[in-house]
Order: sequence, then structure tokens, then C-alpha cells
Amino acid sequence: MSSTGEASRTPRSSDGFSAPLYPKLRPGRHRIPADEIEAIQRERLQGAVIHAVANGGYQATSTRELCRLAGVSMRTLYERYGSKEACLQATYDAVLEPIVTSMRQAHSSQREPQARLHAVIEAFHRAVARERCGKTLALLIAAEAAESDLGGPMRLVDYLGELLNACFEGGGPPDFVLRGAAAAVMSVTRSWIFRGREDELGELAGQLSAWVDQYRGQATQLLGKGRSELLTQAAQEPHALGAEGKQAPDAAQSLQQSSERALGLMARKGASDRDWAVGLCLAYSELLAHVRSDPRSARVAFVDAPGLGPDADCMREQMIQAAVDLYIKRAPSARTPSPAVAHAVVGASWGLLHDHLEGRDSDPDTTILCEQLSYLAIAPVLGCKQAVASILTRRSATRRPIGGPGRFAAGARIRTGAGASMATW
Repeated sequence: MSSTGEASRTPRSSDGFSAPLYPKLRPGRHRIPADEIEAIQRERLQGAVIHAVANGGYQATSTRELCRLAGVSMRTLYERYGSKEACLQATYDAVLEPIVTSMRQAHSSQREPQARLHAVIEAFHRAVARERCGKTLALLIAAEAAESDLGGPMRLVDYLGELLNACFEGGGPPDFVLRGAAAAVMSVTRSWIFRGREDELGELAGQLSAWVDQYRGQATQLLGKGRSELLTQAAQEPHALGAEGKQAPDAAQSLQQSSERALGLMARKGASDRDWAVGLCLAYSELLAHVRSDPRSARVAFVDAPGLGPDADCMREQMIQAAVDLYIKRAPSARTPSPAVAHAVVGASWGLLHDHLEGRDSDPDTTILCEQLSYLAIAPVLGCKQAVASILTRRSATRRPIGGPGRFAAGARIRTGAGASMATW
């Protein structure tokens, strides 16, 4: 696509709306051929979609507003696309195609798994930067959040996951890791761009490829079978859910309330065990109990937020950063993950939760999902084998005595069930 939607902040008109991006075409006969006029109109409408997603949110932008931004009539939009949703699909496809092509070319240029991973992620970064960087990625994430409006067979996150899997040609990380990793690459890249760190994307590609590669191993074959006594017991325990978690969704405000409560529940539950890894498993169990008890608010946080406009997008980034800070703070001090890895873990968790809420897995009671989320978070710190061992451990050996977490100083060194020293939650 050309620079149809470029502009960081379009001036506002007197009625409070964004000023039109383009002047209206002169009505009547033109010397310009009809097919060129049609191409110009399509390009304008797609530019309007990119601008609307970045500045007001897709869901808040009406068909009439899109036409006003594009400087075309409602009749033109319906003649060219048939509906607002079809216009979103066409814009999404136009942005998606060159990004996927670049990643495929990068994949075919390398032979070693680690080199392929790095090349694919680096190609993604370069393509996003070439296609108007933050606005383009905002469109992709917002459109995939509103995937019920997309008619295409695959999303960018699907293509990315497919290419990450192809990097290994067998023997790579399990499928859920690759699905989460694809979401993480998009999420972390968006966060870096959101914070004005585009010049660090080259270094970020190396960190993310190393993070994905470390999940290789056979230990995960023990997961996904409902064998975790720890999580089975945790699911049967009462959860700290009440009326304040049942508020009706209201864009950014509801997102803030829901996320603060969810993170608070995770922090308290994670502090209920001596073993950091076991506490992390319990924290995810508490989060998923919260998701099951209030699925509407969960959808606002994990599915709908990217399409609700800049305020909700900003709140989403704050929620992600708060989760990253909690993860880094509670990790064993000698093995603290880097900010990029911590963001990747949170982004991967976000992606798996999104898929769950969209019905893309067959785990209604979230038992398997809890194992997967726990593994994604523990493995970068303790390694794959220890992560599986922690998930399959029995809690009786690691539960805090009566008196709660206050009996242990923050960051105190204690022994885990496996005998390794690590910091308490």
C-alpha cells in the first residue's frame, strides 16, 4: 500500500471529528480513467480505516465517518466494498500480504532453526516498519481482535505461528508454545513501538528468537493430560471472587477495573506458597477462575481492547506492563528474566487467553490452559524440565504455614520442593 493513511495526529474539525484525510473528488466527468478513479477511492477508504483504527478505534468508527475521512460518498463505499466490515477485510489483506511475503522469503533464506527464527522475526519487524509501523500494527492487532468481522482463512498470528513452526522441521517447541510465541512477537513489537523504541527492534528480534528456541525439549509430553495434582487441588479451592468482579464492561474503565482485580488476585495467590514456581501455577489458576466467573470483562481485556480506541489501547499497554513488572519482581533474583522475555511471556499468555475466549481450544474447564500458561512463564527462568516438574508437583510440601506470606520477607531465600534455591512470591 502507498501512504494513504499517513499522519500521526490528524487535525480536528470544528465538530470535534478528525478532519477529512483527503479532499473530495470533483463530481461529474473526469479525464481520469474509471478504473483509476476506482483504485483511488479504494486506496482512500483503506487509508481511512488505518487512520480510524489508530485514532478512534474500529468499533467506534461508523461507516459514515469512514466515508467522511476518505472524502467519498456512502454510495461509493458500498459500491467498492459492500460494507464497513468488507472494507476492514480488504485493508487488512492489503497490509498483511507484503508482511507475510517478507517473512516467507526470510525463512527460505536460512537453514538452521535459530537463524530461521531470527530471520522471520526480523523480517516481520522490517515489514511493519515499512508499512507505517505503529499504525499498521495497530490495524493488524485491532482487526484480529475483531476477528468475527474477518472472512479470511488465516490471521497474521496464524501465518506467524506457521512460519515459526516451519523453522524447526520437527523437534521444535510444542504447538501451544508456538501459538503463544506468535502472539508474543506481535504484542512485544507493538509495546516497543508504543513506547517509541523502534530503533531497538533489531536487538529485540534476537532476544525473541532465543526465547522461542529455548522451549525445545520432550518434557512437555507429560503436560496436557490432567495429571497435575497441584492444579486439580487449586481448582477445587474457593477463589476470591465477588461482586466487584462482576461490573458491566465499559471500554477503558472496565478494562482498568478488571485488570487491576485480576493482577491483584494473581499477586495474592502467588504469595501463598513457598516455591516461586508453584506460586506462579496457583496465580494462573486464580486468574483463570476469574476469567470463568466473569467472561464478559475477560473478553474486554483479552479480546476486545485493541479495537476500542487509543484510551483502551493505552490501558492495555499499562496492564501488560503491570503484569511484566509483577513477573520480573517475583522471579528468583539470580535468574531474573530480561524485560523482552518478560514481555514475551505476558504476550504469549495473552494470546492463549484470547484463543480460549474465542473458542479456539477444547478446554472448557481451563485445566490444560493453566498448565500451558504456567509452563510458558516458568521455563525461561528454571528451564523446561524444572517447569514441568513444578507443575506436576504436590503442593503439600510447599504450602506456606498458617500466618501467610507475611512470615517471609520479600525476596527471602528458601528451598523449593526440588531442592533449588529461589525467591518467594
